Amino acid sequence: MEGRRVRFLLLIHVSIVFLMAYNARSQSRSTSAKKTVVQEGTVPAKSGVKKLSPAANAWVETTLRKMSVDDKIGQLLFTTYHGSFTATDTAAYRQVLHDVNDLHVGGFINITQGSPLGS
Repeated sequence: MEGRRVRFLLLIHVSIVFLMAYNARSQSRSTSAKKTVVQEGTVPAKSGVKKLSPAANAWVETTLRKMSVDDKIGQLLFTTYHGSFTATDTAAYRQVLHDVNDLHVGGFINITQGSPLGS
């Protein structure tokens, strides 16, 4: 009886995976079918992408030129921070300062115990 139950549960999981793959594949087919034919020599417009103003673009370029390779790599990092409030004399606070000052992290993922998922 236990073997039947295990096979049944395995069959359910495999079926779900196949259904998810089929759904994802059918969505990608419908998306590619909706693409319009672009005339030769024109650039397709990207939806949701905003153009920067010349002043903003100049700021981005000068900021990137000023950054070292370590600074640029640090901006790709997101470190985990546990808790909402941390006293300044704790090891967690010193770690946050290290991440910001030395690693130049791009952001934090704040993990708290207040939500059901813990994040």
